[in-house]
Amino acid sequence: MVENVPNWTRDRAALNRVGFAKEQLDDTDRCIVELLNADGRVSNRDLAAAVRLTEATVAARIRSLIDKRILGITTVFDWQKAGFLVDMWVQVFVGGRLARDVAADIAKLAQTHCVLVVFGEPDVVVHALLPDHDAAARFIAEDLKPIEGVVGVDSTLTLRMEKYNVNFARMPISATEFDFPAPVIELDDTDRRVLSAIAADGRRSNREIARELGVSDSTVRLRIKRMEAANLLRISGQTDPYLTGQVDAWALVCLETVGDTRLLAKLLAAFHEVGIVAELAGTHQLLLLVITVDRPALIEFVSQRLHGSPMVLSSRTWEILHTEKLDYHWGRL
Repeated sequence: MVENVPNWTRDRAALNRVGFAKEQLDDTDRCIVELLNADGRVSNRDLAAAVRLTEATVAARIRSLIDKRILGITTVFDWQKAGFLVDMWVQVFVGGRLARDVAADIAKLAQTHCVLVVFGEPDVVVHALLPDHDAAARFIAEDLKPIEGVVGVDSTLTLRMEKYNVNFARMPISATEFDFPAPVIELDDTDRRVLSAIAADGRRSNREIARELGVSDSTVRLRIKRMEAANLLRISGQTDPYLTGQVDAWALVCLETVGDTRLLAKLLAAFHEVGIVAELAGTHQLLLLVITVDRPALIEFVSQRLHGSPMVLSSRTWEILHTEKLDYHWGRL
């Protein structure tokens, strides 16, 4: 296994350089992954029964997928349930510096969930999570605009998230500071310690976590169930779509629509090529993340399938060249 490779989780070229090859998952692997996507803590016994293999064989397959940086089991938090009630997409226009350098500075801001370098204008697209509108205004004026090379910004609020795919990620998933401004349920120190433990490794047993934290197995189990019941979190399997050959082209697409936007959002969410469907305030009513096996498929999907809809008046497409930051612990559940 290759260790200490700078930025390899963000850069496909780095993945190729260090020898992480694409792999085709067989039917058994795909079934295991699908079951882990639904419940990251499903037992090896239940997995073995589902795929008709021994528990030892299932455990070995999971370990192999994890070692190959294809699979991870972690915790995804719902940002709205955690108290981030405002999420917005910010177009950043760059001058006098390389877009990647500006993106790297933007990624240091705690409020940024996602920082993408895109082709064309704008140069960088940012997804930010804020507790309220005052915090959003401060983020733009005091944190983002003063960054060297930022010559203009254009922000749009998300009104509603129709779909947010949380099952794709680049491995290993880095640790996150869990700052919950106003969680839907009260969290004490024990809750937060349990959160940190399962976020680092969602397959850890309750017994192991309990022994580490100095509490009972039942305490760990009940704390997790309570947070899951509040839809604050989901323990889920996540796979690298690039290494499995599922995805090799990404783009954000903004749509100007006519008619029932919510109906169109639901129709588009049914496409497996669409990972995100967000309803926006502004000229464009919908934002999509389109993910396809290659660039020709991306062009075909946008030009034919999206523009073929009578409900789509126009679109803007930003092909993603580089992911500077994407915190896979956050999503909408």
